Amino acid sequence: MSGGKMKKSKRNKLWKKKKRRCVAEMRAKEPERFEQADREADEWREKEMAKDMANRKVDEMKAIEKVKAKRERRRLEPEVRLIMLS
Repeated sequence: MSGGKMKKSKRNKLWKKKKRRCVAEMRAKEPERFEQADREADEWREKEMAKDMANRKVDEMKAIEKVKAKRERRRLEPEVRLIMLS
């Protein structure tokens, strides 16, 4: 082999070695990436559930307020009529 071909062969060997190492690292990191994605999905799900619960609570409070307002209106209605008739 001439000098140029030997250098090329050596360079190619080093490149292949580096490539194998890189691929091995990527494969080793893959489960970690899946776990990270799972954690992020769980966090998002928890946030959405908390938002839904808060919205439901607000809706319940609004419904209770409506009922209370109706009761108060019914209670005051006769008094208002008396005042208007007087």
